[in-house]
Amino acid sequence: MFDKFIKILRRYREKGILPIVENTYYCILACFFLLTRKLWPTWQRFLLRNTLKYAREHSHFYSILLKNQRITSSTVAELLSTLPLSNKELINREHNNIYSDQIGNTWDNWSNTGGSTGAPFCFPSKHTKLQLEGIHQMMLYLKMGWKPWDTIISIDGSTIEPDKRKQHIYYKGRDSVAYGKYHFSTLYMNEETQKYYIRDLNKFAPKIMRGYPSGILDLCKYIKEHKISIHFQLRSLYLTSEFFSKEEAGFIESILHCPVYGQYGHTEMGVFAYQEPHSVAYKCYPLYGYTEVLKDGKQVEIGETGEICVTSFSQRGVPLIRYQTGDLAVYGGKLKDGTVILSSLKGRTKDYIVDNNNNKIYLVGLVFGGHNTIFNHISKWQIIQDKPGIIKILIIKGIDFNSLHEDSIKKLFSQNGILCSIEFVADIPKTKSGKQKFVIQNIKENKL
Repeated sequence: MFDKFIKILRRYREKGILPIVENTYYCILACFFLLTRKLWPTWQRFLLRNTLKYAREHSHFYSILLKNQRITSSTVAELLSTLPLSNKELINREHNNIYSDQIGNTWDNWSNTGGSTGAPFCFPSKHTKLQLEGIHQMMLYLKMGWKPWDTIISIDGSTIEPDKRKQHIYYKGRDSVAYGKYHFSTLYMNEETQKYYIRDLNKFAPKIMRGYPSGILDLCKYIKEHKISIHFQLRSLYLTSEFFSKEEAGFIESILHCPVYGQYGHTEMGVFAYQEPHSVAYKCYPLYGYTEVLKDGKQVEIGETGEICVTSFSQRGVPLIRYQTGDLAVYGGKLKDGTVILSSLKGRTKDYIVDNNNNKIYLVGLVFGGHNTIFNHISKWQIIQDKPGIIKILIIKGIDFNSLHEDSIKKLFSQNGILCSIEFVADIPKTKSGKQKFVIQNIKENKL
């Protein structure tokens, strides 16, 4: 069935009407999945079984691990728990030994991720014919109140051609329900250009917005500081790709006057989770991947913190089985439909600073865990650490930033044994993908 559908998509792509067919496909399957929620556990076992069978048949690495193993829907979860964890380092080391034998010799469909965290990861990105990413995006939009006639805007790291930028156009079109009709780029967003972003957002009058928290926060701060009127009313928006605090979500809601959702996932396509407005918990869709929260390789108990490890149901170029994401979360249990609850995200395992005793202090809990609302008084900030017990903070001041705010920042870190210096700057560079990196940690793991 899916082979025939792919041929239809290719034919419509040539005729220039692919978006209509593709968007209809996403909508129909999203509605079907949402209306048959009781069947999710059965389908999850089926998808997990297919994933392990594919790995055994097409990856030399997993063919050895799964040799002579009986892979059935009733036993597949237990079998999965016996397999070793995987990560970027393992895959980079094994590469062709672990890659699927169906990827071919072309580099056209390879993906890159992790460059901004200091651990670049390049892998063949062959997917299943069932387009789980687009379907789950649509499932979230439906939950957010999307209607078929609504325009969706994305705030992301899209590259805009120089001739467009000369005309003060900082967006590109992509007629897709799943990923947005227009993509506004954070790469060119600054004090001089933001008025053009607001101009075009008013022109397109979106009903749904998705994108990087840092970019959406920048726009909201600009709107507040310059007392700008916006001429569109969002039904809702969701924040993705960067960690954000409850206070930041509340600030965005107060400016754009709409519910703010969160979305958690990765380029590797192993987990798709959403956060409802005014909640800190994330719910991981069970038909996108199999999610575990592990410590020392074992599932943690409810209320305990562990690392999120995922098994992707759509990634085939390199089987991602019990893949360590590097993200920490508090485990909140599993619902009857297979949905895994992450009571809260604790940040990346690399989002930390180091005190004089070489202890790691994770920053999401320290900075945003109810200690202050400093983000209301600054435009941007970034923490840099080269030596244990010492950090430097780059800050772009907000309009009302003053010496009291500066003192409160220094006090917060000094109470945790960290000497803090502050440097006020005019700009903080983004990563190549247009994201705002909060922490630059230059102390190597083997020195801790």
